[in-house]
Formats: sequence, C-alpha cells, structure tokens
Amino acid sequence: MILVEVKNSSAQEQAIREVQSLYPDLLVSSYACYKPAAEAVAINATAITLSIIAIAFFTVMLSMLSQASVLIEHRRELGILKALGFPNSRIIMQVLLESLAQAIMGAFAASILVFALRPLALAIFPTLAPLSSIGSWPAIVGMAFCLALSGGLLAGILPALWAGRQSPSRLLRSF
Repeated sequence: MILVEVKNSSAQEQAIREVQSLYPDLLVSSYACYKPAAEAVAINATAITLSIIAIAFFTVMLSMLSQASVLIEHRRELGILKALGFPNSRIIMQVLLESLAQAIMGAFAASILVFALRPLALAIFPTLAPLSSIGSWPAIVGMAFCLALSGGLLAGILPALWAGRQSPSRLLRSF
C-alpha cells in the first residue's frame, strides 16, 4: 500500500496519473471526494477574482468621479489658464499629475499601514505565514504601489481630457 498526499484537491488526478506511470501494475484507488473539493476551490478562486476586478473597477470609477468634481469646482481657474494661452496639453498634464500625486500619497499611506499592521494580520490570518518573510512584503507593497499609480492615472484620464477640450469661455461661465 502506498499513500500519496497532495497539496491541493485539484492536483489529485495528476498525482494518480504519476503513480500509475511509476507503477503500471499497481491498482490505484482514491476517494472521489476530491472532485467536489476541486470544484469548490475553482468556484472560490473565480469568485475572488471577480470580486477583486469589481472592487478595482468601482474604486477607479469613484476616483474618477472625485477628480471630475474637483475639476468642476476649479473650472474658473482652468478657464483663466486657458484664456492666458495655456495649451490643452499642459492643462491635461496638470490634471493627470494632480491625480497621480493623490495616488502616490494614498500608496504611501497604504504602505505604511501594511507594514504597521503586518504583525496583526499574521496573528489573525496565520495562512499568510508564507508571506511573512521580509522579501515578500516589499514585493507585495511594490505591486500595490504600481496598482495605485495605474489606478490614479486611469482615474485622471477622462477628467483631464474633459478639462483640455473645454473652451475658456465655457469654463469661465457659471453653471
């Protein structure tokens, strides 16, 4: 009798094939409970992936609405700049840089929180232990920092293009 342990239920069939290839004359038997477990893991992974995509989408949309409301409040200042001869490209760049600055500040604040709350997270979620090495956390924070910057850039693109396309007279007019 040979007992084989697999790390994940989705690897069960591969383990059975490998044991059969090593010992072709051996009768290989397994409980069938790994099949529903593998399906449940796949369903959970899909649900988590879809949740992350939805959260990222709505976060970028909320940031975009926030950036647009700031531009509406500062439309007169933008109108004055355009009346003074500032090109559309400079207005767009200014708005994008403002959005990126907000994203950088948020990323730095989040990075500080991650490092400050790391011991608490490891105590509450011991499954994060593989990530507890000092080499993994900076990589995670770096990826999060890049995601924050790309989100800030995405959130600023449409409002920046809106600000650049407006005429000075329209921006100076009251709504």
